[in-house]
Amino acid sequence: MIPSLARALADTLADGASVFNWQDKSGLGRDANGVLGTPAYVASGPNGMPVVQFNTAGGTEQLYTNYNFDNLGADYAIFAVSRY
Repeated sequence: MIPSLARALADTLADGASVFNWQDKSGLGRDANGVLGTPAYVASGPNGMPVVQFNTAGGTEQLYTNYNFDNLGADYAIFAVSRY
């Protein structure tokens, strides 16, 4: 996860805490509140930067939004991180 995005979680989570909701800082209510597994906030990840850690050893972990972006047309961007 991009460290600057994970920094936003530091307002509400302690190191090692499970991430069940990632609030949309835009104020538009597009929170990432869908979760599978137990992604965790890590205050000091690579290079000492905060990250959200997804451990797939026991299955698939995801953090996602249920917001339907269809009505935005082409005026949005989606950021995803994946490793296979």
